[in-house]
Amino acid sequence: MVPIVPLPETIRPKRKRPPQSDLYLPRKGTFNPLPWVKASGPKDVLSVKAAYYLHIFDHKTAAEHYLDTPILAHVVCNLRNYYQQDVEQTVELITKLFNPKSWEVVWSPEAIRLCWEYVERFTPSLGFDDVDAVAKRRAEDLEDAVLDLIAYTVPGGRVSGEDLRATFTEWYQDLEFTSVAFGRAVSAVTGMKTRSSGDKRYWYGFHIPTPEELAEREMVTAAAA
Repeated sequence: MVPIVPLPETIRPKRKRPPQSDLYLPRKGTFNPLPWVKASGPKDVLSVKAAYYLHIFDHKTAAEHYLDTPILAHVVCNLRNYYQQDVEQTVELITKLFNPKSWEVVWSPEAIRLCWEYVERFTPSLGFDDVDAVAKRRAEDLEDAVLDLIAYTVPGGRVSGEDLRATFTEWYQDLEFTSVAFGRAVSAVTGMKTRSSGDKRYWYGFHIPTPEELAEREMVTAAAA
């Protein structure tokens, strides 16, 4: 988590408790390169989803760990960047559904608008935890691992999808993936597709090195050291 960047004095309430970590993540292109997504659906559905989010938001639990300002920023970030609510929709939602849950601070429309502007470049926590975002991160992790596998192979020849996957599984025994996901990752890395031969499918243009090829590779590496 990155340190809190304090909101302007005009909307930051005074508290005796020390600042806590923020509840949101920087967007891709700033500090955090991990993917996130926006909520799906037409505008009217997104507004209903946003209202329900505030209805079930556990303000009491959040207040046990965070100051009021980071909580507001966290919620407004989700409203703006995940549920895609404009500034006036956000003001209405916070005023009607969020303020009544806070027993210490009632945020003014001006403060809410300023916070809406402030969170523009931050990742909404709901967008980061969305099932589609989690799937994207898993796919990226799988592709990163497959890169190492392809770097290990030798150009030329072919390798069956089964053998390539078996080698990968030996390397990454704790990594969960499906055969389909693995195939997509190899295609993404190599730009290739498998082709059928008999009752098997093969990747062409590279192969798993033989013991002799591995020995030769080690000799070349040692000579270059």
